[in-house]
Amino acid sequence: MRTLFIADDVLNDLFQGEERQIVWHVFKKNGYLRSSKPAIKYQIVKRPMYGRVGNPVVDYRENDLLDAKSAYVWRMVVFAVSDNPQHQCVPVCADMDLPIEDHNERRALCKTLDALADRIVNLFPPTEWAGTIRWGQAYGLIGTPRYDDTGAIIYR
Repeated sequence: MRTLFIADDVLNDLFQGEERQIVWHVFKKNGYLRSSKPAIKYQIVKRPMYGRVGNPVVDYRENDLLDAKSAYVWRMVVFAVSDNPQHQCVPVCADMDLPIEDHNERRALCKTLDALADRIVNLFPPTEWAGTIRWGQAYGLIGTPRYDDTGAIIYR
């Protein structure tokens, strides 16, 4: 697996405030893209359990929002640029780490984080977008299709 690197000064110049904190969770201290999801700290919160007799209060794990945002952005970035096949699976449950229960609020946050992930991905040349290239080939949008003896299209 190849390692993806961005210089520290580039990251510090392009991102400010909370975005910079998220980016520094996505990349290691030396500027290389992490190969695994950043750890998410959590805390135990008490909430009523609806649908039960008397609505008892139970303990729930609630993820730290900054760590959860970092994990979401990391997942979107590696989906696009990583050449590891495990990272190229469609990230349909990536937003489940975000500790926001309201669906509309969660979707709005995901759109903001997707924009940040796109800015990070665009720091790499398109020739290094291994995940995007692989899915583009699978959908027939990139590359020249070849046909086997039965007429089936082969993109690899």
